[in-house]
Parts: sequence; C-alpha cells; structure tokens
Amino acid sequence: MSEHSPQTYSTRMAEIEAAKAEFFARGGQINESAAGGYVPRPPAIPGQPSELKLQRQARAQAEYARNRASIEARQAQEDLVRSMAATMTYAQAVAASGLSQPTLYRIAKAGGFSFQPDPRLGRGERTYIDPEADAKMCDRLKALRDVGLSRHAAAKQMGISGTVMTRLLTTYEIPFPSQKPRRCAA
Repeated sequence: MSEHSPQTYSTRMAEIEAAKAEFFARGGQINESAAGGYVPRPPAIPGQPSELKLQRQARAQAEYARNRASIEARQAQEDLVRSMAATMTYAQAVAASGLSQPTLYRIAKAGGFSFQPDPRLGRGERTYIDPEADAKMCDRLKALRDVGLSRHAAAKQMGISGTVMTRLLTTYEIPFPSQKPRRCAA
C-alpha cells in the first residue's frame, strides 16, 4: 500500500482522533497561546524616507563628524605640499616639511600636481667618481693582487662593493685574476 493513498490517510486520521480522545479522557485541556510576536511593518508614507534610510543617514553624518578633523588636517597638509611644489624639488620639500618622499609623491599624485625637477639631474654636474680616490684604490688593489688575494677578498678588505671593484678593474685596465691560480698537484 502506498504511503499517500486515501486508505493510509484515513487510518492515520483515526489514530490521531483516538489519541485526542484518550488525552481528553485523562483530563487534558487545549490552551491557545497568543501570536508569536509578529508586528507588521508600518506602511510607507509617500514622500517620506523610510526609517532604515533615516538610520543610515544618521550613521553617515556621525561618521563624517568623526572624520571631519582628519579630513581637514589632510586638506591643510595637501595645501602646504602644493605650495611647496610650486617652487621646490622633492629633496628640498623633504628637508623643509619633514615628510618622506613617498608621502610627498602620494599627496602630489592625489592632488594632481608635481614638484619642480631637480636641476642637477641629467646634466652631468653630479660627480659620483673621484679620480684621486680611484687612484689610491687602484694602488691598493694592485698591492692586494700581488699579495695573492682573490677579487672577493680584496674587495672585502678594501670595504668596496663588487660593482666598484669591477668598475676600477675595467676603467683602469688592471689585470686581476678572477680566481686564484691553481697549481698542479704533480
């Protein structure tokens, strides 16, 4: 027999009725409870914002009031940096304001302005190489080579980088073996 057939339904209903009759025979009563606390939404009034929208607006205004001081401070800082950018380079503005260059760059990019270019860059006025210091280093390098030190050991002892070592060797054409000479074991 199918679970949903009419005979199964009538049999089940008879069992339920018998259980109810037994419950009442023992003195049981049925109590009706109040509704579960459902409160319908108040109807929307045309032209009036909803309560949820008013709550959101109040939260946004409170957040704006909290952040207003930091917004004004940020705006004042941007105005200061903008006035510096009109006449200064990044390096000068870093020295004058105490802000880092990445901070100045970020403020300038957000504000849509840029600093003055450094007049010394790209014109050959900066000197990275001192010929007198190079001559002294070359003499010392030749002496360390003659003692038998490797390139790495010589650079380490002189306190220079491998790039400076390579520049000295190529510029002044100093023959320096890249490895110690190997001796035959025979």
